Amino acid sequence: MNINQIKYVIAVADSNSMREAASRLFVSQPALSVSIRELENELGIVIFDRTSKGITLTDDGREFLTYAKKAVGQYAILEDRYLSKGGDRERFSVSAQHYNIAVKAFAETVRRFEPERYLFELHETKTKEVLRDVGNMRSEIGILAFSRSGEAVMKKLLRE
Repeated sequence: MNINQIKYVIAVADSNSMREAASRLFVSQPALSVSIRELENELGIVIFDRTSKGITLTDDGREFLTYAKKAVGQYAILEDRYLSKGGDRERFSVSAQHYNIAVKAFAETVRRFEPERYLFELHETKTKEVLRDVGNMRSEIGILAFSRSGEAVMKKLLRE
């Protein structure tokens, strides 16, 4: 098992398509498929059910994906810390939905702290990705906004 195989599983799960994931990853679809098959064989589990209607996660695949996202998040932190030019700085990362108020709050935070001491990152993304980023420790903070009518859905997502 290697980090690329883990990233491949996450990309396929996110897109529900080998072809789309291969395109996003800049690899051929056959190479992606073979790599995931080799991982499944090595682990002794089936991660994806492949049918003529598409690809879906198995129960084992959903469990693996939970750990895979955390591992990739931790790997990104290691890369940031030791392989990037900001290796001697502490990392502070925020994931937020696309709202100007979040960007303004992040910019104000950056201004108040020492930029030479911290490596700041702001990831503007969708609700599920904000939750995933915080869950796999890509971001220390997630900023979400929702209306009263969306409260039940948001609570469900937070529980998951």
